[in-house]
Amino acid sequence: MKPCLFKRMTITTRLLWAFLVIALVPLSVVTYLTYTISEQSLRAEVTNNLRALADGKANQIETYVRERQRNVTALARMPGIVHTFASLDQAFHDHGIGAPEYIAVENELRPFLSDYLAQSGYADVLLISASGDAIFSVRQGEDLGSNFYTGPNRDTELARVFDRAKTFLVTEVSNFEYYAATNAPAAFIAAPVLHGGVAIGVVVLQMSNQEVQ
Repeated sequence: MKPCLFKRMTITTRLLWAFLVIALVPLSVVTYLTYTISEQSLRAEVTNNLRALADGKANQIETYVRERQRNVTALARMPGIVHTFASLDQAFHDHGIGAPEYIAVENELRPFLSDYLAQSGYADVLLISASGDAIFSVRQGEDLGSNFYTGPNRDTELARVFDRAKTFLVTEVSNFEYYAATNAPAAFIAAPVLHGGVAIGVVVLQMSNQEVQ
């Protein structure tokens, strides 16, 4: 029977193979550890970058919303809006949209609010009475004259944000949602119009989804 290959090796060859094996084992371990650490570091770096981008976008949106909240709050507190709101509401309920009495009061508001809309970039400015009637709209869309408690738009984000602003007497922001009256996604910011501490109505600014892209 022939002796095995290992036994036929010289001592020098055996030592060389032994040293080679001893050297390869730690080298393999080091290579594996280096790969694992590099992969984890890369993954952590990508995760941190994505988190930073998400935080930056969230801060940008939060700043944008705060600015819009200040806009509608300031608009709802303007003496001209507060003074004219009750008269427009009365003309709407007594005579209806298009009546001379309504148009006379509307003409006091329309030039200013139309210019405000053009300068601010919002999609629309609406005035909604405490009873839920849309008594004014710069764009004069399908929702003008409708009631947000009983009409076709009662289950919309606009109806909900109007009710929260009127009920809690604070500025409220809605979610983005498809709004049938404009046939497009929209969000709304609403602020109560206060007279003597009582909400006589709500000012609503309509945003389009292009504004926050």
